[in-house]
Amino acid sequence: MNTKRSVANSIWLAATVLVLVVVVVVTAAHKWPKGRSTQVTRQEQEDRVKDVLPPVISSLKGIEVVSAFIDDRGRANIIVVNNTDRGIKALAISSGNFMSSVDNGPREWNLPPLIPPHSTYTFQELVSNLRASSPLRISAIVYDDETEDGDADVRKTIRGTRDREKQRRLQESNKKAGN
Repeated sequence: MNTKRSVANSIWLAATVLVLVVVVVVTAAHKWPKGRSTQVTRQEQEDRVKDVLPPVISSLKGIEVVSAFIDDRGRANIIVVNNTDRGIKALAISSGNFMSSVDNGPREWNLPPLIPPHSTYTFQELVSNLRASSPLRISAIVYDDETEDGDADVRKTIRGTRDREKQRRLQESNKKAGN
């Protein structure tokens, strides 16, 4: 009889432990942070720019925002003027976690400046990428002499993009030379 009781106790103990483990796992799974959904939340959609741009400013000396408006194609048009004596090769606009840049490449690519000295440039971006609650700012530039100004993280991003493009061009030219 003692053996029957011992087996019954073991089965009961194993079943209890199994039930506890299942309860703990189910509870932890419900409390575990879920990955960010790729879908835009309702709050994020409500915060998107619709018909009026948030304030647009330049945080860089010598770069002035002349005007900013939304065109009939749903693009933000931000017109800036380069009031410096140097051409600009790259320009970045930031808003919260969003950053977009245009770049005519490093000096060795022999492309003309994106914005010659004392000239204007119209930067365009889809308004669906912008938040109504986050001001837009001209955050970084690269001059045609390869000097930089503005936010250090944004400048680092521009340099990284340039390095990847250089690498891509080098691989492309190596493939052409090898064929």
